Amino acid sequence: MSNIKHAQPLRIPYDPKPIYCERRGNGPPALIFTHGAGGTLSSDGIANFTSGFAEKGSILSFQGNMNLKSRVKMFEAVIEHEEPINTYLGGRSMGSRAAVMAANEKTERLILVSYPLRGDKKPRDQILLELKANVEVLFVIGDKDTMCDLEDLRDVQSKMICRTWMVTVIDADHGMNVKPKKATEAVGKLTGKVAGEWLLDHDARERSGTIYWDVGAKEAVWSGWLKNDWLPSQLNKPDAEDIVAMEAAPVESYTKRPRKPARPTTTELAETDVQLTVKSPKASNPLKKRRPAKSTAASQTPTRRSSRNLKGTENTGDYNSNDAPQPNVKIRKIKYEIPKASKSTKRSADKITNKNLETRRSLKRLKKE
Repeated sequence: MSNIKHAQPLRIPYDPKPIYCERRGNGPPALIFTHGAGGTLSSDGIANFTSGFAEKGSILSFQGNMNLKSRVKMFEAVIEHEEPINTYLGGRSMGSRAAVMAANEKTERLILVSYPLRGDKKPRDQILLELKANVEVLFVIGDKDTMCDLEDLRDVQSKMICRTWMVTVIDADHGMNVKPKKATEAVGKLTGKVAGEWLLDHDARERSGTIYWDVGAKEAVWSGWLKNDWLPSQLNKPDAEDIVAMEAAPVESYTKRPRKPARPTTTELAETDVQLTVKSPKASNPLKKRRPAKSTAASQTPTRRSSRNLKGTENTGDYNSNDAPQPNVKIRKIKYEIPKASKSTKRSADKITNKNLETRRSLKRLKKE
């Protein structure tokens, strides 16, 4: 039990400096795991997950820097040093991206905790879609993770070629923190324990489950694996054994799809009998009343009828616009008063007129001279 509770430190040769690692559990590492961009192996998210995983299997976690490409190379160095029988990789946050990029032909399973699906400009789903069909992936995501929306992740899962599972942690953020604070450790250890059980054995028909903190019992609860109703397309994806059998089977011959018949040429159309249907013009309806033309006499001497006389008249079919009752419109006169000019405006106007008179008089004098 001492190997489970306490980590065994070791260093793996690497240029420019050795990689610091911690081993938990007995035997060769079943899972090679790494932390996120701003964390370390002593962070709560990593320590809780690895200690919970160690209850079901051995795990080797290594310390890396914030460079994604460098973290991928560290994965390769650790794999080469340990030479595991089955290559199972995993990581948290940026470490999960590095695990996906470091997956090779021997990689069979991936455990991705708090995968940062949302990027700065576009989603980080391309490396997930490029995974081969023989790889099996487990996502462990908090439902309040701002860097990975559950609906977006489910959409990506439906597009992935490989088979996927997902554990949803209720009320957990990107760092797997849950309220109250004492629940964070219990929930984090349970996520590692569930991931360890999945790595040993899992059912293809049961793809999702939830982990939550029971306030009344004051303990973390695992719902168990449930059938994947929201992702039925994953059920039809073949297992790794089926893929090997499909690749070994001979390719069966197939029948070509019949083409559509070609359009007839102009000569073929000329030889065939073509019946043209000409629409006949619409026959005039004799019962429909037509508006009679206005007579010249009526137009010259228009007659006006009051509304009282129209009530007693019979409808003879003739219509005259002057026969219609005239609306009783009252025209309202509005008086606009021009505002009186002020004394300053009057003075300026008088000056202008006086100047005009002086100029006119001067012009007359010039003409006389």
